Amino acid sequence: MPSNAKYDVDWTDEDNPRIIHAQPGDDAMTLTEAQQALRDGLDEVEAARQSTEQGLENMFRRLDSPVTEK
Repeated sequence: MPSNAKYDVDWTDEDNPRIIHAQPGDDAMTLTEAQQALRDGLDEVEAARQSTEQGLENMFRRLDSPVTEK
């Protein structure tokens, strides 16, 4: 594989992003950069999942708490 080959991260299938050979006009990157972009994207998805999970836990905790009148 030539070291100057350029690749693109295809995010059209969010459940299965993949690295593809870049086409003219793509915002291309090296294979290492493309792999890092995939890792960064998966890290963002995991952070969003954890944030959503924490928000749901907090919401259900508040719903289970006794309501006090002011």
